[in-house]
Amino acid sequence: GAASMAQVLNLPRQKTRAMDAAPQWPQTVAVELQFVGYLFWLIKEIGWMLLVPVLAIPAGMAAVICICAAAYHRSRCPPERFLPLGMEAVWISANFVWMVAELLYDTPEQQTPWAMTPMLGHDEARYSQVVWLARAGFVVVVVSWIATAGYCWVAYRGSASRVAYEAVLSAALSGSIAFWAMKDLFWSTDHLYPAIVCDVVAVIFLLSSGAHESGEGIAGLSRVDGIWTTWSMSNFTWILCELAFHGNLWWRYASAAIAAAALVLLLTSYTAMQERSAKSEATVDCNEDQQLVQRR
Repeated sequence: GAASMAQVLNLPRQKTRAMDAAPQWPQTVAVELQFVGYLFWLIKEIGWMLLVPVLAIPAGMAAVICICAAAYHRSRCPPERFLPLGMEAVWISANFVWMVAELLYDTPEQQTPWAMTPMLGHDEARYSQVVWLARAGFVVVVVSWIATAGYCWVAYRGSASRVAYEAVLSAALSGSIAFWAMKDLFWSTDHLYPAIVCDVVAVIFLLSSGAHESGEGIAGLSRVDGIWTTWSMSNFTWILCELAFHGNLWWRYASAAIAAAALVLLLTSYTAMQERSAKSEATVDCNEDQQLVQRR
């Protein structure tokens, strides 16, 4: 009887130790979903650049599903921890809507040799209606970033806790996604220079975030940061292709080639993504973060 009572009294401690030793499966699942989502996303980008709907649309749908599922797995965290993936989910969804509108209803200035678009025939009115939905999504991303960064500033203001510091910085550095959304907003409205500026600023935010998450500053930047810098370069040339060079095919092919390089880099970077995610998660525990907000 005494032994049984000791076992019962010790059970909570054993359970706690087991929980501490168990892997944080939501974060692990989120990383895996992100990785697969990014693979599909880059395939979608290549298909869109080359105007191949049968490649771009299915890959885009898969990417949206994976990233939204990853965001759901992160939804238990406070706003500043959920923000990056949540913003990604909205931005990628809006970008997908824009792509579908273009592939279905918009005629390129210079047609590709395979001439697969527009799939449903040129329809400027329908195209404009659908693209307005995408633009609304881009605006939501930007507003969400500003609102969450402001919330974190107010919620953690005056706190000397490292949790508070990481929360505010994490929210601020997620601005790379907001600037990508602004880039798409300006791009979809044919504003060349603002789109290019937003693309460059997004890369600056991206590298700053990578340097912080690595814990080693600029020296800690890795192939993970190289993936999205390369992808941003492909977008830079793609913007020039469509807004400066009237859909020139050689610029289109160059953009797709750079995006393909980013895809190859991503395919060899799963371990690096896991390590970066582990470092990021180690900086702030979601439960500790939430408790700090509640105390304040």
